[in-house]
Amino acid sequence: MRIYDLKTEYRREPIGLDAANPRFSWKLESDKKNVVQSSYQILAYADEGGKSVLWDSGVVGSDKSQHVRWEGPELNSAKRVYWKVRITADGESAESEMTYFEMGLLREEDWHAKWIEPEGEIDFQAFQPAPYLRKTFRVREGLRSARIYQTAHGLYDFWINGKQGTEEKFKPGFTSYSGRIQYQAYDITELLLPGENVWSVILGDGWWRGTIGGMSRNNWGYKLHFLGQIILAYEDGSREYVCSDESFKAVTGGILVCDMKAGETFCAEKEPEGWKKAGFNDHEWKSVHVAKGQFCQNELLVPSRSVPVVEKERFSCKTFRDAEGSLILDFGQNIAGYVKMRLRNCKRGQEVVLVHGEDIKDGAFSVENLFAEMFTEERFQQVRYVAEGEAEEIYCPTFSVFGFRYVKVAGYEEEIKPGDFVAVAVYSDLEETGDFSCSNPLVNQLVKNSRWSQKGNYLDVPTDCPTRERSPWTGDSQVYCRTAADFMNVYPFFEKWMQDFNLD
Repeated sequence: MRIYDLKTEYRREPIGLDAANPRFSWKLESDKKNVVQSSYQILAYADEGGKSVLWDSGVVGSDKSQHVRWEGPELNSAKRVYWKVRITADGESAESEMTYFEMGLLREEDWHAKWIEPEGEIDFQAFQPAPYLRKTFRVREGLRSARIYQTAHGLYDFWINGKQGTEEKFKPGFTSYSGRIQYQAYDITELLLPGENVWSVILGDGWWRGTIGGMSRNNWGYKLHFLGQIILAYEDGSREYVCSDESFKAVTGGILVCDMKAGETFCAEKEPEGWKKAGFNDHEWKSVHVAKGQFCQNELLVPSRSVPVVEKERFSCKTFRDAEGSLILDFGQNIAGYVKMRLRNCKRGQEVVLVHGEDIKDGAFSVENLFAEMFTEERFQQVRYVAEGEAEEIYCPTFSVFGFRYVKVAGYEEEIKPGDFVAVAVYSDLEETGDFSCSNPLVNQLVKNSRWSQKGNYLDVPTDCPTRERSPWTGDSQVYCRTAADFMNVYPFFEKWMQDFNLD
């Protein structure tokens, strides 16, 4: 008998919780049939070795293994708690391995950072380049741990000393910004070095000011903002704070357009080389200024409430020429995601364009099925890459996501080799919990199609299609949510979204 899959607030070893009484869950596995838990005992500790007990639930006679709540002492900001569970079932007992959870910043005064604004005067009716942010800081010898807490008006990606800080995508997610704004917390201890370190950030339009439904843009604001804080804890018990403030430097680089729906334009010639690492000369970069306004209030901050968005399945392509002679990539599956591409032997300034769509109509690539009278955008689900002229160049969109099976390629005539163009499905990392199969292949295909509809529309919020829309809709979701719950554990996904729905 084995206990496994221990979670706190639906996540494995989460960092940055704000629940006063976090919910625990676990699963039981046995080589016998019909084994049912008869009691449990949760043991929580202040240390990984299990020497300092914080809470002992005592033996509780129950078969409950979901939504078991913390009943120990009050949890403080950034507090890490280690826990395990013992159970009895059919006269046998078992004990799990140790796991942990860590609290977030629970009080407004825990934030020492300032909201910063990297942009000056802009034409809010035009697409804007992505702001690049950079800050150097020093780390002393004897570092014990380091945590980073970040959010943005828009989307953000970050690096420490040139290394990607997380594989999670489309952070900080979409909330009702007037009521709450999510932040993420990560352990960056292993990314830091004694001496000079570099914190790098790129901001994207996202749901904040990007095209998310119909033709609308700038739904929440015209400019992008960032808030971030690193807490360095040393062996001698001291702490240091590295915060977003006027010391951050900003510039624009290769990402000229970064709209979730319209797509991205990247000019490799304009990308500053080595800007994410120490030793880069940023003297010509501009200083940011502190942002103010109704959305820049720390009282709005909450930790992430759902599972993250991540890259999932990958698909290789077959290539063909359509009836109009265009080069088409067929990935064999309709997904929501993007294409990672490797280009060879491009000339400097050569523009390669990818257009993402779902349909081949009368033998030709078509996006007609995605447009109605209200959808008349000139730019839709496109990636434009302007080459630097290297023998091999690699690119993947950072802040855009598309609904597609087919991709039309223009401006590139090199032989496409295996692995040059790979489609990646991107969606909320929900645990798959149910499946169905039978002797009828058509019914099985219907089930598969339904599951892929869910994967294609559950990207932090539930959309009605991943092509025309990036915003959530209630009608489609309420029709489908019962099926969704059969396929996946959607509880944290809907719990988070319905809190925003209530705020709106």
